[in-house]
Parts: sequence; structure tokens; C-alpha cells
Amino acid sequence: MLPPELVSACLQALDPASPDTVPTLLAASLASSTFASIARSSVLWRPIADEWYHHHRPPSTSPGTPPFHAEAFAYTAHRARKEVRSRSLVRDLQRPRHRLELAHELRTELGIDVVESQLSAPARFTEQSRPESWLSLRHWAGEQRRLLLRDEAIDVWRGIAERDARGAEAPDDYERGLNAFAAFRGLDPARLARDRFDLERNHVRLLESTRTLPFEGAKRLEWLAREVVEYMSSIGLKKAPDGAFHNLGASFSSLSAFCRLYL
Repeated sequence: MLPPELVSACLQALDPASPDTVPTLLAASLASSTFASIARSSVLWRPIADEWYHHHRPPSTSPGTPPFHAEAFAYTAHRARKEVRSRSLVRDLQRPRHRLELAHELRTELGIDVVESQLSAPARFTEQSRPESWLSLRHWAGEQRRLLLRDEAIDVWRGIAERDARGAEAPDDYERGLNAFAAFRGLDPARLARDRFDLERNHVRLLESTRTLPFEGAKRLEWLAREVVEYMSSIGLKKAPDGAFHNLGASFSSLSAFCRLYL
């Protein structure tokens, strides 16, 4: 028999993105107790979990979830069970009754962990793949994904409010609050392209005009605000009508981040 270190090295050569890797590791784990110990080791399963579940989000720390770094095999199995249930749940949501019960299960038992699963990827429900009633599946997947993101946004705002009341605001609360606003409107902030908020790429002229700051204190803030407002007007952002909500989207977010560089 090969030394355990060599067996582990061979198994680590498997592509974590390949659909054959998980069945191969599971089959190897049935060969003997020694193979089971090797094939279920965290060093083999961490790349698989990263490939399946961590493209846009860090490892889950939801209650009941095994620790990712120490128990990657159990962690991946736990996430897989949630994903299988989420797919079944989307299909069950097509029925005309008992939808509130299913939505409650989604929010309390599955939670935000399934945002990257089939549940929250309605684009996978295509005419080519054509599952049963694929158009309805696509609709319910999108609706439930937005529900999860809204729950997450409310939790973020609640945490920010509690820290603010204690006078212990975190350095990233401003950015997290903006991302929560995007989530509340049904967008996954973890999937937003970073280059949308890249000041050096999107607002070169503004950076050039404010590279040298002529004042200090309140006068600097007043001058900076005037420069930003003039720049926003020059790129086509107009004042909202009285009483109306101005949806500035990514431009507002990135320019707000710019102002915070000088506060």
C-alpha cells in the first residue's frame, strides 16, 4: 500500500471544480478506515467548499454549521444538504398553498447560506435545462433570494444601530450600510463588481481636480462638497424634484466613498 502522504498528494491533484472529484473522494473513503481518514481530511475538502460556496461570500458561521477550517468535510456535507433542500423548496413553492410555511423554513433553517446555491441562481433555470415548469421555478428562486437578502440587510442595519447607540461604530459600518441598502432592493452586494466603485477608473477628472486641497477644517469640507456637486452635475446627475427620492445608484455610492476619504 502507498504511504498515506503519497495517497493524500495524489488526491490533492484532483480538480476541485470537476464534478467527478467529490464522487472520487467519497469512493476512496469506502476503501478502508485509512483511506476514509485521508479522503475526508480538511486539506482536500477546503478547496471544494471554496469552489462551490465561497465565490462571493466568506465561509458560513451560521449556528449548527461545522467549522470550515477544522472540519471541511462535515462543513461541505452540511452546505450540500442545505442546497438540496433549497432546490426542493423552490419546486414546492410553485404549489398554491402553504407558501408561508416554506418561506419560514427558508428564513429560519436555510438562511443566507443558500444565496449561492441553485435557489438563488435563477439564471440556471433556462429553457435548455428545462426542469418542470422552469419559468415558475425561475420566478420563485428569484423571489426567495430577494427575501433572504432583505433579511440580511435588516440584520446589518440592526447591528449598526446598536453599535451607534453604544458609541462604538465599526470602521466598515458605512460601507456595510450601503451594501445593505443594495441587498434590501434585491441586489446581492457580494456579487456587485468592484470596478463599479473604482474611483481611479470611473472618476479620474474628479480625482485630478481635488488632488491638491486648498483649505483646512470646515472650509475644506465646503470646498470639497462644491467640487463634488459640480462634478456630479457635469456627468448628468440632476437635482431630484421636491419630495422625490433620487436613485443615484452606483454613482452615489462611489462618490460618497470618495467624500469619506477626506472626512
